[in-house]
Amino acid sequence: WLMTHEYGTSNFLAYLVTSSGISTIPVISNVGPAHVSCNSNTNARGEIKFSPNGNKIAFNGNGVGGNDPSNILCVFDFDNSTGMVSYPLNLPYSRGDYGLSFSPDNSKLYGTTWKALNFGLTDYNYLYQFDLSSGNASTIINSKQIIDSLQFGGIYGTLKIGPDGKIYVRYINSSYL
Repeated sequence: WLMTHEYGTSNFLAYLVTSSGISTIPVISNVGPAHVSCNSNTNARGEIKFSPNGNKIAFNGNGVGGNDPSNILCVFDFDNSTGMVSYPLNLPYSRGDYGLSFSPDNSKLYGTTWKALNFGLTDYNYLYQFDLSSGNASTIINSKQIIDSLQFGGIYGTLKIGPDGKIYVRYINSSYL
């Protein structure tokens, strides 16, 4: 599946990918939060990530400063046979959410922030984790842990699972992962 999300709506568009190519007709799921229009489209930055087993997706929107409705961080169920997205779980965002990755065993969700527009010198960027293993919404929401933080100006990039099963993150303007 190839997954996109419409800006300004709650629509996920899932396009089936087969050996014949990519379907031109999406499966549309109207679920979860919509990007809220704000003073820029910075809150359109973020990611949609599938869990390695394909049963979940995570979705975030970068947000703009203290404009809380412009921040998005959610986990959804995903039906790999139909392309439907369902059961949103809104997670506590860190303002400026940017990168996402599930752990290789699907039990954790990791995220990073990239604070840009309307943030101040006292803001920090974060690398954080949620424990999804309980399957209980309140337990998941309360499991958030900050793993690392950087003073404003230090920025985490996106998260990727490497071929060795480890999750890598790029620190912006550096030569290492």
